Amino acid sequence: VADVALGYLIGLARELFAIDRAAREGEWEKRRGVSLGGKTAALVGFGDIGRALARRLIALGMKVVVYDPNYQPVPGLESVECANWPNRLEEADALLFTCALTADNHHMLGPAEFARVEPGLRIVNVSRGPLINEAALACALEQGRVHSAALDVFEIEPLPERSPLRALSDRVVFGAHNASNTEEAVERASLRAIDLLSGFLGSKAKAGVAAKESAAARESAA
Repeated sequence: VADVALGYLIGLARELFAIDRAAREGEWEKRRGVSLGGKTAALVGFGDIGRALARRLIALGMKVVVYDPNYQPVPGLESVECANWPNRLEEADALLFTCALTADNHHMLGPAEFARVEPGLRIVNVSRGPLINEAALACALEQGRVHSAALDVFEIEPLPERSPLRALSDRVVFGAHNASNTEEAVERASLRAIDLLSGFLGSKAKAGVAAKESAAARESAA
């Protein structure tokens, strides 16, 4: 998932997706992107995926500001700074979502938050669609406050035909909630599920044996 988030961000920064679309139409555009080194990435969520992504962003020379109510310092990521949402959002050149969806963060990025950001913001969401108010995102894109967005997830999946984001396809990259789908990840998840199931069935079997032994002991005593 961290790999996909980084891929989306690089694609948005250098406008690779737009260049691809233009080249397919026979055009030869020379779009001027932005370098990521020295820029600030606002990262929402600092769990396994967030930490993995932070390492990648720092490797590119980016400053990382994290939003996570359960933030804990991590060895090797001492340069990461923590802030309370939405403080310091105006510093962000990129905003990336890697957090879980809860009742408290539904539509955490909406009109009030978009009003804080500086024009040119790139947004990447590989977490859950309802974190972002998509109608407000469409407005921010139309107004130029948000430069572009890469969305692997949506409020309603698949993305409805009536979504206002479809009219902005030159500024938005669509995914299919597929960021975790690699051969290695599927194998790890399958093996983990087998281990958990084996442990559960093993404990049930042991409990059954113990219950039979206890019943036999009671009958013997009687």
